[in-house]
Amino acid sequence: MKRAKIKLSDRLHFVFLMFFITAALMLFVTVVISIYINRMEIAVVESVQNHLLISAQAASTFITVDELDLFHTAEDMQRPEWDSIKAQLEDFAEKYRVLYVYYWRYSDGRIQYIIDNDEGEDMVSPELFFDIDEDPATEEAVPIIMSGET
Repeated sequence: MKRAKIKLSDRLHFVFLMFFITAALMLFVTVVISIYINRMEIAVVESVQNHLLISAQAASTFITVDELDLFHTAEDMQRPEWDSIKAQLEDFAEKYRVLYVYYWRYSDGRIQYIIDNDEGEDMVSPELFFDIDEDPATEEAVPIIMSGET
């Protein structure tokens, strides 16, 4: 009887030992995978930022200031250059794999959209100046964009 209790006790110790070894191993694997995923996330974010910066730099030289100066009013969208530049922007966005390319004027805390690649509603109009402080995301983004960052 005493031998049976010792064997049962040994088995329980073995089961507890295996449980703790397995738990420690699972904890180790979880920590390693978490570190790996965190590094991958950092690499992806950095890659996207670099891609956007390169795209923004390419977009900054894609259209000249003189070409952008042709467009101030809604009537200016009727110029033949408008359709040509719009088509070029659509090709540019596809080539650089970005969703939107916007050109806008900034003055006195307000922005006016000049031209974009969006096929939807055109936002170019002298009435459509947007105060950047009305939208917290825009207010935060404008100084970053003006400094040349993504």
